[in-house]
Amino acid sequence: MFWKLRRLARNVYNYHNLGSGVFPEGEERTPYGSGERYNFDRMYMMVSAYDFTRKNIVDLGCNSGWFCAQAKLLGSNVTVGVDYDGTGMMGAAIKYAIAFEKHFKLGIHFLNADLERISVVELAQRFGLEQFDAALLLSTLHHIKDKKRLIANLYEATRDVIFYEDHDFWNDLVDDKGHKIPVKGEGYRYGWNEDMSWQRRIGSIESYEARILNSYRKSWHRETLLLDRFAEVRFLGFSEKRRPVLALFKRPLAAVAKQKANT
Repeated sequence: MFWKLRRLARNVYNYHNLGSGVFPEGEERTPYGSGERYNFDRMYMMVSAYDFTRKNIVDLGCNSGWFCAQAKLLGSNVTVGVDYDGTGMMGAAIKYAIAFEKHFKLGIHFLNADLERISVVELAQRFGLEQFDAALLLSTLHHIKDKKRLIANLYEATRDVIFYEDHDFWNDLVDDKGHKIPVKGEGYRYGWNEDMSWQRRIGSIESYEARILNSYRKSWHRETLLLDRFAEVRFLGFSEKRRPVLALFKRPLAAVAKQKANT
């Protein structure tokens, strides 16, 4: 079965393709295969902000299930990954996730479903839950036409936090008058590409957080992501190609931590 997975990996843009060495044209050559895409950095950001232990997790746009597997290995409870079997290498990733779970039996539920149609509230109920504790929406929203519907549904279905990675941040920045800023290269506007050491400076998070969040509140994200309805919005850092990763807490982080201490 392992070798079947390995063969399947060669045809899938996925996040843990077992080192099959397939690199789609235009993608970076990362150590663990074509789709590793700095996943350990992204996972570190999330677990630094939230404890996945015994939590019920849903990952929308889960690709080949890498984050679901990591959450399960960290002790998550009900863990659900959803993606759609579309066309091309990306579309085949959910098949890989299902095969991966069949082989390794981690206890993850992978669903081949269209995010445009799925009800996350009903999905939670399917697994006997009122809500998921945490949700992952990583570099996925740009694929969705009805973004407001998905976010509103996800908001209702999530108890603690939604982790959101923005795929198109650099294309959506606006100036103080709300006009779009012409793209001059990734990271150019705030000088990030002038000093690559931002990747190694922990202090850069605090330095850029206000500017990042201010940019969101001046764009369509404010209404679509329901930013004003969250108790706390945190900028966790940059992932691949300086994509911002946010933690949208429905309850103050202190309240989430207090509940953990009492369980």
